[in-house]
Amino acid sequence: MEKGGQYDENSSRRRGAVGGYFGARLHEAGQQVTFLVRSKRRVQLQKNGLIVKSRNGDLNIFDLILSQQQMSELLMWFL
Repeated sequence: MEKGGQYDENSSRRRGAVGGYFGARLHEAGQQVTFLVRSKRRVQLQKNGLIVKSRNGDLNIFDLILSQQQMSELLMWFL
């Protein structure tokens, strides 16, 4: 997202955090979840797992399904 013509990295992280949280909770409930991530984040998740710290209970998930797609491929789904 842009704020005043500049990229707002925090808003990007919040979107990832919300998707990560709800994806982790769905995974915990037994649902199959695929996380669409960038290459750098994919490496981090493969190494450390998805860590969720919450008052509703902490999670650390290692058996993640990760998908790394080019943005152009992702946009094709919405066009």
